[in-house]
Amino acid sequence: MENLINNKIYWFLLLVTVIGEFLIPYILKHFYDGYSSTMQVMSVLGSPQSPVRLFYNLWLIWLGIFLIITAIIFFLSLRSDFPVLSVLIFLSVILFAIGAGLISGIFSVNESKDIASVASLIHGICASIGFMALLFFPLLNGIIAFKQK
Repeated sequence: MENLINNKIYWFLLLVTVIGEFLIPYILKHFYDGYSSTMQVMSVLGSPQSPVRLFYNLWLIWLGIFLIITAIIFFLSLRSDFPVLSVLIFLSVILFAIGAGLISGIFSVNESKDIASVASLIHGICASIGFMALLFFPLLNGIIAFKQK
């Protein structure tokens, strides 16, 4: 893992992934007539009715896989100095990666909330848990920064 931390390709992919999290939905919304980013959630881009469904869902799966790798790297780099905080940060990122990334990319929501399916329920629950878990990342990372002075 030490080689991966020092690998320029990894850091480039991380930068592209973080920028892509904002840029991909912005680009895809232009190819989906009737989609409104101010009135609908981004998950609608992956709905069965979406013309960009495949691309958006593949993006979410990529995001999940790459953030799982990043969570492992982050954990391994912090565990010797901050054993408890490194586990908590790992859990924060891994739950987001799995819930809002992998599972959300596999199970799509419907375009309308009036139609509830098992897939949309799984998507909604897992994405919610993932985003809630990620809320702790800035706090935990701030504690580490404070301890490092």
